[in-house]
Amino acid sequence: MHTQEMEEAMAILKQFSEKEKAYDRYMLRVEYLREQNTMREDKEIAEAELKKTMQDLHHFENKLEQSENKLEQSENKLEQSENKLEQSENKLERSESKLEQSKSKLEQSEMDLNQLRQSTEEKDKEIEKLKQQLLNK
Repeated sequence: MHTQEMEEAMAILKQFSEKEKAYDRYMLRVEYLREQNTMREDKEIAEAELKKTMQDLHHFENKLEQSENKLEQSENKLEQSENKLEQSENKLERSESKLEQSKSKLEQSEMDLNQLRQSTEEKDKEIEKLKQQLLNK
């Protein structure tokens, strides 16, 4: 049954089969290119997002560094204020001590003055008494 018609039919079927294979290869290539394009686009998007994220990271790192510098300055100012407060407290303690000493000296002076007054009064009385005695003689 190898007739001319059979051979022609077989040749036509073989051509269809080859064309179908070529079409399948073409479709696989198109699908491959589509996937490559999608991966390239995804990669570009990811790279853009990474670049934006890195910019944001640098921005926040700069802000963090500025905040750390401000914090350090504030800590230094606080330390200076604490030192000044300590110095003021020391001065106050010295002043209080001097005040206490002055009060003690004042009390002693008042006591001395009172004794002197008392002594003066006694001497004045004695002088008066002597004057009276002189006058009476």
